[in-house]
Amino acid sequence: MNLRNYVILGAVVLVGMAAILVGGIYFRPYNYQGSQIDPPLPAADIRLTDQSGKPFELSSLHGKVVLMFFGYTNCQDVCPATLANLKQVRLRLGDQAKNVQVLFITVDPERDTALRLQQYLAGFDPSFMGLTGRRNELEPVWNEFGIYVAKDTTASDLDYIIDHSGLIYAIDRKGMLRLTYTFDAGNDLIYQDIAHLVREN
Repeated sequence: MNLRNYVILGAVVLVGMAAILVGGIYFRPYNYQGSQIDPPLPAADIRLTDQSGKPFELSSLHGKVVLMFFGYTNCQDVCPATLANLKQVRLRLGDQAKNVQVLFITVDPERDTALRLQQYLAGFDPSFMGLTGRRNELEPVWNEFGIYVAKDTTASDLDYIIDHSGLIYAIDRKGMLRLTYTFDAGNDLIYQDIAHLVREN
C-alpha cells in the first residue's frame, strides 16, 4: 500500500471516529431530571369545571404537554411560588409554549369559584387553566393523584389554611404521566425536561 492510500485510509478512520463521537453526543438517551414514573401511566381523565365555568376533560389536552399542580388561591407561599416558577418555564419555552398547558386544580372548592380562579391565575399567566368543582367531584381526583388535603381551622372557620401535597405532575402529549417535581424544583430543571417532552413524537 502506497503513502497516498495510507493517508486516505487514515482520513476515513478519523471521519468515522468523529461520526461516532458526534452521534454519541447528539443521540444518547436524554436523562430526565424530575422523578420518572416508570413505566409511564395513563393519566386519569379528569372531568371538572374550568375557570370560565365550562366543563373540562383532561383528554381534551392530548397533543400538549401538561404541567399540573394542586393548590388554592388563598395560599400564601407554596402555590404562588410554584405558579411563578411555571410561568418562567413557559417564558423560556418561547414559541414552543403553545404546546404546553399549565393546570391548577383547587383543593379549596368552597372558596375557589371559577371566577376566583380566573382572576387569580390572570396575575401569573392568562394561559393557565384553573379547575374547580364540588367537593365530591374533586375528592376522587385528589385521591387518584395521591394528593393530601387537610383543612386547618385554627384561626377560624372562615379564615382557614389548607395543608396539601405540593407535587407538580408532567403529562406527555399522549396523555401519559411521565414525571413529578417537588414544589421547590427550579424552573431550569423543569424547563429542560419539558422542552424535551415537547420535542417527542
